[in-house]
Amino acid sequence: MSPANANKLDLAQDTGVEIMEVQDGRPAAKADLRPGDILVFLDGKPVKNLDKVQRILDASSIGRSLVARVLRGASLIDLGSSRTRA
Repeated sequence: MSPANANKLDLAQDTGVEIMEVQDGRPAAKADLRPGDILVFLDGKPVKNLDKVQRILDASSIGRSLVARVLRGASLIDLGSSRTRA
């Protein structure tokens, strides 16, 4: 995340993972995640890298809804999806 966006949103600069690709039909697509979104929180927990995303997903139950807070353009938005098997 750029220093300007981090400062404007009162987030740490090292927060966030950029979404590079979203596969049709998968939970990320159903939640409306888009390439270019910056995932900053997942299930209320800050995200700094892919390892943290995977740990959050591994700890969640199949079928449980997760909320993803993403930076899209200049706005923070909340998106939701149910956790499914890979």
